[in-house]
Amino acid sequence: MGMILSSPAFGYGDPIPATYTCDGADISPELRWNNVPPDTESFVLIMNDSVGAFTHWVVFNLPPESRGIPEGADLSVVFADASLVPVEGRNDFERVGYGGPCPSAGYVHRYFFHLYAVAGILNLPRGTWKESVLQRIQGYVLDEATYMGIYQRGGW
Repeated sequence: MGMILSSPAFGYGDPIPATYTCDGADISPELRWNNVPPDTESFVLIMNDSVGAFTHWVVFNLPPESRGIPEGADLSVVFADASLVPVEGRNDFERVGYGGPCPSAGYVHRYFFHLYAVAGILNLPRGTWKESVLQRIQGYVLDEATYMGIYQRGGW
């Protein structure tokens, strides 16, 4: 069985609560993972909408012993005593860190959280774009897992 990614905040394919969007507190949801490959040296997490057209969150160098991220976490504090301190990249809102769903009103969008178990540690700076992270991990991904939620502004 491969790696599994989940969230207690919403079910797979279910609506993402407004708390995690631009219509709410715009904080990141809690995420959990298990069934990690034994040779994992770090994790990469990328959140994007639909087919990757818009990047909402880029995190790399999540420590290999981690099995989740708490809701709205300051990653440098949560993982301060870990073997690695995660680094956040730049999203398409032109800022570093999490930027929740914020689609045009009336349209349902799908949002994907992609978790990659990586055989290596990335030597990239804070604010690195998704494309650079994905290019760097090519050939080093041991396993990956995806979790999806949907969101529509203006209600259902």
